[in-house]
Amino acid sequence: MIPEPPAGYEVPTVGRRLVEHARAHGWFALEVWTVQDGWPHYVVTVGRPAEDSEGRRIGLRWEYRRMWSSLFVPHGQELVLCGPGAAWTPEAPEVHEAPSLGEVMAVIEAHRVG
Repeated sequence: MIPEPPAGYEVPTVGRRLVEHARAHGWFALEVWTVQDGWPHYVVTVGRPAEDSEGRRIGLRWEYRRMWSSLFVPHGQELVLCGPGAAWTPEAPEVHEAPSLGEVMAVIEAHRVG
């Protein structure tokens, strides 16, 4: 893992928007850069604990993980979103395919913290 984008790469615009949206609504957002076989990847995880009607944590969570890759992208161009990503939700606590980024943003909006 590396803390900053490798030289010649930037945080994907949609990834940045997801992180900012999550943080603005009280969710955690973790950004990680990795390099696999020489290809940089940017991974975003956003989430928050689920609560009952009285605000107590109930051991479940909303968590979404998405990855952008430079694989097959010319150096200097924006990374591309890879695959469906992973999700864990109170309704489906086992890992499953994440919904679209638009749907993730809507879930964050509907379940803001505070």
